[in-house]
Amino acid sequence: GRELAPEPVDGGSVRVLADSFVTARAYSIDGRATGPLLHDAERAASVYVTGGSGEFVLADADELAAPPGPPAISVTAGDLLTIVPGIHYRPINRGDEPLTFSEHRIAPDVAFSPLAQPSD
Repeated sequence: GRELAPEPVDGGSVRVLADSFVTARAYSIDGRATGPLLHDAERAASVYVTGGSGEFVLADADELAAPPGPPAISVTAGDLLTIVPGIHYRPINRGDEPLTFSEHRIAPDVAFSPLAQPSD
């Protein structure tokens, strides 16, 4: 297969695997680094933690701006997050090893379309 070159992002790198009505990306956040602020107003995201451990900040626009800042949830390899459209999220690596995760985004009306359901 073709090797996808990583692109730099805040705190690490990303490999873009697909970018159409569905997106697929693989992130690596360096040890003790804060990753990029991620957001999609129209598509839900599935985030699967593939390695390391850390936190994800999850917030709407108002929570991002309000002190003391938005809450974070702890994650470790094997965790799966489902993030609804419009929510901002940011990975934070509290350890020394890379925090790695895959992110897939799709619009709910596409993912849950009657056309996507098996027929009887």
